Amino acid sequence: MWHGSHTYVGYAFDNRLMAVLAYLAHQGSVQNLPNKSSILQEISETPRNGTGISVAHDLVQMLADSEPPAWAQFVDTMDIERDYYITFGCFFATVFSLIMPFQAGVKWVMTTLADAALKPD
Repeated sequence: MWHGSHTYVGYAFDNRLMAVLAYLAHQGSVQNLPNKSSILQEISETPRNGTGISVAHDLVQMLADSEPPAWAQFVDTMDIERDYYITFGCFFATVFSLIMPFQAGVKWVMTTLADAALKPD
């Protein structure tokens, strides 16, 4: 529905909602690990303003409380990793790390997927 609107807000929501879902999945998969660094937990070199749950809550609240003209600014300023390929990559790396040995499996799978899905830079 969002993407089909052919509007900037529709495009932004289509992509940002996927980013929020990826962020929630990632944070859920690493929340009980002992390493609480912002790099691992938040996919950021510096701590973010909130968790994936708080971002999702704020997004739902914004939809309920704000008029559509304000939606674009909200999704443009959410404090999450904007490239959901990176967030999904982090999530899949965590899942593969739980089910495969690192050197024999995870490193090869993640390198292959990254080469196929991400831009060289």
